[in-house]
Amino acid sequence: MTTSSVKSTDWLMFSTGKYIPLTPTDEYPLPKAHGDPTNYRFAQIPDLNDPGWKKVRDVNANYVDEAGHINMKADSILPGGYHGGKFKNLHFTYFIAHVNLPKQPDSLKVTIGHVDDGARMYLFNNEHVGGKHQPTKDAQLNGQAVTADFTKDAIPGPNVVCIVQFDDCPDENNLHGGIKIMLDGKEVLPDTSAPIPKVNFMPETFKMECMAMHAMH
Repeated sequence: MTTSSVKSTDWLMFSTGKYIPLTPTDEYPLPKAHGDPTNYRFAQIPDLNDPGWKKVRDVNANYVDEAGHINMKADSILPGGYHGGKFKNLHFTYFIAHVNLPKQPDSLKVTIGHVDDGARMYLFNNEHVGGKHQPTKDAQLNGQAVTADFTKDAIPGPNVVCIVQFDDCPDENNLHGGIKIMLDGKEVLPDTSAPIPKVNFMPETFKMECMAMHAMH
């Protein structure tokens, strides 16, 4: 198999349907702008083998376009209305796609389009069991498309691209404009019929934290 023929699995999503109230502190006052990166301290990426992961198209067929790109446009579950509730609560949604690389890539990049209100890209594999991300490449509402370069982090074999997206305002909850995985300059398209593999590179401490978080819900 050459890198030009590599495809990903269908995109999966995970959402608890719960939101997180924000309590201001001296260190972390309430955010004043959409997509504040300090909000990622509340993110808890579920175990990559958790049965709660569902194909995006099965959750809502309108959340993907004809090419299989994520095109989520949903109502916000946050309370309080646009003016009274913004920056007071968070709702996280997680997305993953599995990519099996036949060899070390010359280039692996992930581009994310328009987000509402923030999104961060991670890469998981056997060398980055806790996920690798680039904080300077976080996407924010009203910003331009953002590309994260994971070339140095990718390895042959199983890799998982993960998007952590959050909503911080009771208006809409969107992730559209596409998430594109580019391998050696060519787009990795989803294979909707590909089985979803199990992975074994989640660290035990991370598994325990995720399971504890999941149990609370």
